[in-house]
Amino acid sequence: MVICCLYLPNGNPYPGPKFEYKLEWLKRLKKRTGEFIKMDLPAILIGDFNIIPTPFDVHKPERWQDDASFRTEVRKAFAALIKKAGPILSALCFLKKKSIHSGIIFIELMNVMQESDWTISCLALT
Repeated sequence: MVICCLYLPNGNPYPGPKFEYKLEWLKRLKKRTGEFIKMDLPAILIGDFNIIPTPFDVHKPERWQDDASFRTEVRKAFAALIKKAGPILSALCFLKKKSIHSGIIFIELMNVMQESDWTISCLALT
């Protein structure tokens, strides 16, 4: 089994070199994920992806439009990575405000639920 624990760059401010670096990092991760798949071993990609995958994964998505974590380019790259990686575990999380947000499995569930309106940690299984 391959376990890949990662911390994807934040990418802010957008636009700028940090954002471009984040996109390049995602391309390299997608390539590496393909290498894991070719090994034909079970693999787990886990960590802080610094990505808000969909508008349903954040309270008030309009607040995040210019944040690197929510940019269309980043969300598309993440979707391509997940498509390549295969099945992903999902969960629904309920915030204090009783809003329902889809979410990728997250590590610090209670802290995120109490202190934030979005989560950036996820788990992908191949």
